[in-house]
Amino acid sequence: MTDDDKTGTPVCQERRGTRACAAASVRGGVAAIGAVMYDADGLILRKIAQRTYATTSNAAQLESVVATLELAHSAGIDSIEIQTACEHCCLVISGVYKARDPRIRELVERARSFIAAMPGAVVHHVDARQVVPALQLAQSLLDDPGSSS
Repeated sequence: MTDDDKTGTPVCQERRGTRACAAASVRGGVAAIGAVMYDADGLILRKIAQRTYATTSNAAQLESVVATLELAHSAGIDSIEIQTACEHCCLVISGVYKARDPRIRELVERARSFIAAMPGAVVHHVDARQVVPALQLAQSLLDDPGSSS
């Protein structure tokens, strides 16, 4: 990450209004997640794309949210809005729904831990069109079997 003009402070720690879109794609039992993090001006700060061992779409979507929270936390960002097209993710993280599956419970607890550690972190349900860049990253991994991300 580059330094801010003359302060030496990493840019991503200075900016408010950081947002990210997180998504997952599951095909034939194979899953991948993607996320794109933007600054307040809409410039891309970071991207992630990786295959996952998630066995369900909900688990893969939750993994994408957790990976995005982890990325923001590791970058020193304490205020971020994460957008996901998975309403279930938002409802289970907020406690409206209870997770029965042990893997989902583990992911929910990880998400909640990151959110508690970042006072300005929120996860919002949005229209699927708003997470297309993250979904494209995830799908690109499933489209290219030779990709090692």
